[in-house]
Amino acid sequence: MTGAVDSKVARRRPLGRRGLQVTGLGLGTAPLGGLYHDLSDEEAFNTVAAAWDAGVRFFDTAPHYGHT
Repeated sequence: MTGAVDSKVARRRPLGRRGLQVTGLGLGTAPLGGLYHDLSDEEAFNTVAAAWDAGVRFFDTAPHYGHT
């Protein structure tokens, strides 16, 4: 990763009023729900796992993304 991406992943920011801390860089999961085209369960799992392994702790999972 680049230095700019690393710094956004490493730095935590507060979310809401309960002290939850998330990364400055998040993963929008709309494509995992079939927004643009279908993905296999394995592709979706690997995408989330790679983001987690990279330090991402903010996942945008709005319920109306995609078709599922």
